[in-house]
Amino acid sequence: MMPHGWCGMSPRTGTQVAGLYMIMVCILYIVFETGHLKRARVFINGTEEGEIRDQVLIILLYYYIALISASVTLLVCIMLLISCMKNHYKGVLAYIIWQILYDILNSVLLGLTESTLKKVDYYVSTIEWIGLGFRIAMDCFWLPYAIVFCMELYELDTKG
Repeated sequence: MMPHGWCGMSPRTGTQVAGLYMIMVCILYIVFETGHLKRARVFINGTEEGEIRDQVLIILLYYYIALISASVTLLVCIMLLISCMKNHYKGVLAYIIWQILYDILNSVLLGLTESTLKKVDYYVSTIEWIGLGFRIAMDCFWLPYAIVFCMELYELDTKG
């Protein structure tokens, strides 16, 4: 990264904006996943066949995992903003690690949901895949700010 930052933002500012961005995205994600969960419940309740119903019940578990992970991400983002204010590199490092794991988890969950729904001729909305792709792309844009800021804080911590 350049000495004065990138795109006019210092690593600290970019990290703070990344935290705020992720809070917004998580809130939207929770709203949409709640809607998908309701839709899945209606679909499952309309299914009478025992075997298909049992196979599709796991979809509810996928949506609950997605909602829980988004809630944890909200907490991690709040911790990131507090860590930025207090200059604690461990909170920024925790955000970086969690963000990578969160993107992997969401990719796996969406793939599992898609494969489970295909068994009953039902598909995940294309917009869900597009949303995941854009979110991962934006995370790839914001994570370098957090990484550089974390390294700066670590250097300050080890020197002082």
